Amino acid sequence: MKNSLVILAAGNSSRFPEHKLLYKINTTCMLEIALQKGKQLPVLKRYVVAQHEQVKKLALSYGYEIIHNKHPEKGISHSIVLGVNSCKKDDGILFMVADQPLLKETTLQNILEKADEKHIVCVGNHDNFQNPMLFPKRYYEELLQLQGDKGAKKIAYVHKENVICVPCEKDEVFDFDTKKELQQFMMEDLNKDKC
Repeated sequence: MKNSLVILAAGNSSRFPEHKLLYKINTTCMLEIALQKGKQLPVLKRYVVAQHEQVKKLALSYGYEIIHNKHPEKGISHSIVLGVNSCKKDDGILFMVADQPLLKETTLQNILEKADEKHIVCVGNHDNFQNPMLFPKRYYEELLQLQGDKGAKKIAYVHKENVICVPCEKDEVFDFDTKKELQQFMMEDLNKDKC
């Protein structure tokens, strides 16, 4: 299958005191961690949906194509719609959020390996679907109907019988919404290193 990668990076990060995706974990910002992983994937094209110039500049430096989101206030659904419109000819789209810095490249590879023309592939289990999520072409029209801050999980639950779940470690899918959450994790990680 010819799949493309769409990294969703147009959010306002309203609960974070600065631009969340440009916040550094050790020496690398969150967005760059996602971009580096995406570059290793066997996909047809790589896109970043963005609104901020710094995000676009960084994505371009990694060779990604930019999808400009002029209306981030419309929620994540608008970014998804923009992504689908840019990839309509592709067999499938792997949607990835940019604020899951613990996500492993092997997990992304596993999702792509399971891709086919029928199934939605994501991480999690059948009670809890998580990002990243891969949608084959047959679901594009439904994705284009999304509105507001409801993401693509809504469609996965409608087609629950056609979802393949890829296992991953619990921490991999944690997205950091606040600086406190991120700092707490970093302190825990540092303490692990001291043991």
